[in-house]
Amino acid sequence: MGSIIVAVTGTWTGTLSFTASLDGTNYFSWFGISNTTLGTIQSITSNDQVMFNAAGIQDFRVGSTATWTGIAIVSIVADQAASGLVSPATGNTTGAGAFPVSIQNGPVPVTTTLSSSSSSIQIVPIDFVDTNNQSTANLAASATFNGTTTNCAQYSAIEVFFKASQACTIQVFQSPDGTNFDITDTYTVAANTGDVRPFQPMGQSYKVSVTNNGGITTTFLRLHTTLSIVNNVLPRALTQAGALIVDGSAVTQPISAGTLPLPTLAATSTNQTNGTQQTQITDGTHLGTIKAASTAAVATDTALVVAISPNNSISTTAAINTNGSVTNSTTVGTTATTFTAPTNAVGFVVEAESSNSVNLRYACGTTATTTVGMLLEPGRDSGYIPSKGAVTVCAVSSSAQAASIQWVLSS
Repeated sequence: MGSIIVAVTGTWTGTLSFTASLDGTNYFSWFGISNTTLGTIQSITSNDQVMFNAAGIQDFRVGSTATWTGIAIVSIVADQAASGLVSPATGNTTGAGAFPVSIQNGPVPVTTTLSSSSSSIQIVPIDFVDTNNQSTANLAASATFNGTTTNCAQYSAIEVFFKASQACTIQVFQSPDGTNFDITDTYTVAANTGDVRPFQPMGQSYKVSVTNNGGITTTFLRLHTTLSIVNNVLPRALTQAGALIVDGSAVTQPISAGTLPLPTLAATSTNQTNGTQQTQITDGTHLGTIKAASTAAVATDTALVVAISPNNSISTTAAINTNGSVTNSTTVGTTATTFTAPTNAVGFVVEAESSNSVNLRYACGTTATTTVGMLLEPGRDSGYIPSKGAVTVCAVSSSAQAASIQWVLSS
């Protein structure tokens, strides 16, 4: 099954209609699919791309209404299965001001210009070889070939192919009016190196020049320039090396960690191993002082200030007083005797004297009885108990037993 694609651009008002014929004589409306609405249409009143099924048809036409202003650029492409080459038709029109297009033998893409003042269709190939800017003539040292002005308004790309036996400078000039060439792209091509690059047309006309940079005459030179309506150049031109332009300087910029604007004392590979690495901890300016454990701090050392949340507290314990406070040889019986702790007590040691005849009991936080509390045999002590509360002591039986207590105090 063959297909036909019609692409319409330009500035115009009016209606373009599509017709087809099975016999080349009788024409009827032919519907296609709009790329804008995705619906089937038989005519358009604005720029669009429309695809048609060409199976079985002999001729295909694009016609315009009698009421028309401006110029519509109509590109028609038929594939191999569509019967024919696209050429201007001089046969019957469908009405005043209508310009038919016929498809006959073989696929040839074309651009068709429709104008209300024209009586025929102008066919412009999609790829146009520009002989005005083409040369194979050898150039003497420092000599220049200058192409002539060519209209490029209907095209989307200027394609320049070049190779020569000597290094050459290529210049592509563009003009908005065919007279003043205000845009120039310049690049060089090394000797014996093939090069091709596209340029986006920015005005009405262009021309190409070639200058031989070598010290001798070229032994071969090939300059070939093509205009294309289907090529898209992004950006408008390329770098000297033929690469995309990535910044305003038109030069690709390499990125290297060695050239980045690193801050002072940044953790570079050198500063990570040379012993100068430091950590800024307070306001980003002052450095914490780091010393060996055997080195005493001095008043000039930078302090680390830490704020404690009001929801937290830090408990501290004063240094132990080595003198303490002693209560010696107190007589106790079966009823508990209370030893009240000094206000700065942090612990105690209680002893049953060796002269006792029965065991003693002692308790912290409760009252000792003959059956409650820790037992102490005669001549033994409790060991250090870290408690600062009162201590009660009693004998398990009998009376007149002796107890001593050593309080350990804070400073």
